[in-house]
Amino acid sequence: MLIYDVLHKEKVYEIVINDLRNIGIKYRFKKNAIKTDKFEKSKNISKKVFRTPLSYQPLDVVNLSSGGIVHVPVFVSQASAFLEKHITQEGLFRKAGSHMRQKELMSYLDKGSLLGEKNHAIDVANCLKTFFRDLPEPLIPYTYHDLFLHCAMLKNHRVQALLLACVLLPPYHLNTLAFVMEFFKKVSLYEKQNKMSIDNLAKVIGPNIMPLREATMMVVQSRLR
Repeated sequence: MLIYDVLHKEKVYEIVINDLRNIGIKYRFKKNAIKTDKFEKSKNISKKVFRTPLSYQPLDVVNLSSGGIVHVPVFVSQASAFLEKHITQEGLFRKAGSHMRQKELMSYLDKGSLLGEKNHAIDVANCLKTFFRDLPEPLIPYTYHDLFLHCAMLKNHRVQALLLACVLLPPYHLNTLAFVMEFFKKVSLYEKQNKMSIDNLAKVIGPNIMPLREATMMVVQSRLR
């Protein structure tokens, strides 16, 4: 079964890479990028939430609006569910909130405790941003940044290319990205109340899920000139 799963993933990746090539994006697939379930399950699940790789996080099963069923970190699932109850909060993900309360909440969660209902929405939103910002490997890993930038700079088929690039992400990263993007879309639907349009969310969330290194930023700036 493990061999079948790996071969199936390789076939999917080959199709995606070929589709990317047809719209002008070259990408070399590395077979060792696919890890077997046996390897992943051998890892110890950590109680710590922050600064912990996605593959070490306790996972929750969630449903996407597309009908897909994915596994995402428990904190991401709980924080999103909590924030949906406060989705009209003005400045959600933009306002700073209380750094002291956020530090206490993060310490509480890192001890294995679950997110409660008596927290401030702005603080929870900032803790969720911190969660993504402090991942040892970003939600969109560094090794994929060049691919995503090439896709984003296409004049034609840009959205199609970006969606194809997402399919190549490691499973933990792809599942979590799909879930949080769907959540942020829900937040944007209430922009009249929370003042967080898609553009505003992109500005405050983007650097946390795809933090560009200095060398990459220089490349981007040179292409924009």
